[in-house]
Amino acid sequence: VKGIPHKGALAFGKMTLDTERSIFFGQPLIDAYLLQEELHYYGIIIHGSVEEKIGVDLEDTAFIESYDCSLKKCRSLHYTICPMFVFVSANSPEYDEAIQIHNQIFTSLEKMKHKTSGHLRRYIDNTNLYFEYVKEKHTKKSKQTSTSSSTTLEKIQTN
Repeated sequence: VKGIPHKGALAFGKMTLDTERSIFFGQPLIDAYLLQEELHYYGIIIHGSVEEKIGVDLEDTAFIESYDCSLKKCRSLHYTICPMFVFVSANSPEYDEAIQIHNQIFTSLEKMKHKTSGHLRRYIDNTNLYFEYVKEKHTKKSKQTSTSSSTTLEKIQTN
């Protein structure tokens, strides 16, 4: 959904699904729910069951970053699924749309920030820190792999 921050978790395992009655249950659903409840920023976090199943370094995947996630009671290193606007090349036809999506999210967060305080505002602050981390890390990766993609994020608003 454009302009609305997302929060969630991805877990792996066996599930039971009855589409006719819309019944879903299983350990991955529980794991994903509990982990996203702990998440204290808007983003998508990856449960350890996914890491275990895949058995590779997830950070080698273009849209996944290891991040010291802000959880309700602590910080913990987890893989996260990055916002996709970070990965659109400046030369891509989707670049302007990606920038527009980022700006909508940023504007939405700013509006929310002015209507909240305390622990709710911390969600927004933590989300901004996460976006900045991902943007900086992707920019460094881009410079290492190609000098032509180093301007990918120039139009993105910053705090």
